[in-house]
Amino acid sequence: MELQTLEKARLGGQYRIKRITERRLQELGLCEDAQITVLYECPFGGMRVYRIKSTRIAFRNRQAEKIWVQEVAG
Repeated sequence: MELQTLEKARLGGQYRIKRITERRLQELGLCEDAQITVLYECPFGGMRVYRIKSTRIAFRNRQAEKIWVQEVAG
């Protein structure tokens, strides 16, 4: 499966983080090989909500562009 940036991931999809290109996101606790699920897109766009383990977190699209993921076969 191909790598893509998180802002292009489909709603409801489950992905594995493969690369993070912004240090600030790593400082928040994101790490490679963590599984992330796209939960929903906020009204008017520009931000989406994700689940990592038992935590929900919202990223702006410009932040999600810094996270490279691979879809988990399921």
